[in-house]
Amino acid sequence: MSAHENEFADIAQKVKNAIGDGAEPAMLARHEDIFVSLAERQIGRNRSRIPLYVAAAFAAAFLAGMLLVPRAPAPLRFTIGPDAAPGRAGTWVATTDGGQTDIRFAQGSRFRVFPQSAARVTRADDSEVAIELHAGSVKASVNGNGRTRWRIHAGPYKVTVLGTRFEVQWETRSGELRVDVSKGVVLVQGQGLEHHGIRLTAGRTLLANALQDTFRLEATAAIDNRPAPESARSGVNRPGPEPALSEKATPKETATTEPAASAIEQPFACNPDDAGACLSSARRKGLPQIFQQGTLADLWALQEAARTTGDMDVFNGALIALRGRFPDSGKARLAAFLLGRSAMDIALNHSQAAQWFSTYLKEAPRGPMAEEAYGRLMTSYDGIGRRDLSIRVAQSYLTLYPGGLYENKARMVLHP
Repeated sequence: MSAHENEFADIAQKVKNAIGDGAEPAMLARHEDIFVSLAERQIGRNRSRIPLYVAAAFAAAFLAGMLLVPRAPAPLRFTIGPDAAPGRAGTWVATTDGGQTDIRFAQGSRFRVFPQSAARVTRADDSEVAIELHAGSVKASVNGNGRTRWRIHAGPYKVTVLGTRFEVQWETRSGELRVDVSKGVVLVQGQGLEHHGIRLTAGRTLLANALQDTFRLEATAAIDNRPAPESARSGVNRPGPEPALSEKATPKETATTEPAASAIEQPFACNPDDAGACLSSARRKGLPQIFQQGTLADLWALQEAARTTGDMDVFNGALIALRGRFPDSGKARLAAFLLGRSAMDIALNHSQAAQWFSTYLKEAPRGPMAEEAYGRLMTSYDGIGRRDLSIRVAQSYLTLYPGGLYENKARMVLHP
């Protein structure tokens, strides 16, 4: 190596020692800035001895070869609970009334799982830490190092940070997500959000609804003034085994008559802000009559009220009636997914749930809840010992959703 090459090699080594390695775009940008600054000073001292374009070309080549060499991610150790029990990826942390549990990482980051919540670490290395929030709330305090990507997955959403303090609430039944940021910046991606996600800064709150495909931004309210999450009021549905899929099974739907030409004699009033009053109004009118004669909007409002109050008989009845009478509507397709989730999480009827999820994917293969349905199918096939079908679903998922929420799960299925 010539004297000039030695000079630039020395500069590159100084940069590497000062900042560290890694392939994150922000890290590489800082590498480049410092390298160019040092190189310009060196070139100034040796301008008569080395052409600038030669120095720049060598610098770029040396920097790429020195800094972009791939390396295996190093695991990050973490503990769970007050006893600091060693954590393992995949272990669920499910809290009870009045209890909360901390997940602490050796480098200082902490995730607090609030009462009536369930979460687990699915990946923990210096390249990425991923946490799945099944239901409830998690408050995060992340010490960033400029290299590790920290993510929380909640239903069809993911929240990505490098270093910040924030809280995520996820309501499984209602499909509602809330993200509050108290320090730093996070990127929220997922169902109904802008293509490249929503950049959320300190003092701002994102409220999104996966089922309604909507979101809004507002100033963060005081923690004490916020309503308790639904899971804290009615109890969290603990994660459990997901259903097996019967490829040939088709859910049986209740056949109902077409809507009567005349309007319903007694009006059905449903205030979306008062679910109890909505159900009372429906019962006064008569549930069978609403199932047979109510409008699409009536049936959708009724199932939302029933889901909020936990009346799953009315919830299922409204959705089955909606599918039977308005089969070509978008809400009919979404109803299949909701019925599957109800059968799985509430009734624990794995066979019926699998049939509904299968129906949803056949009717809406790229629908708003398709990614979650694929993720559930991978788990369900694996759970019943049908690895061949699980592999097939995983391959389809990676083709349809490269870099998606269930990518790690799909790759684990393909390469256990």
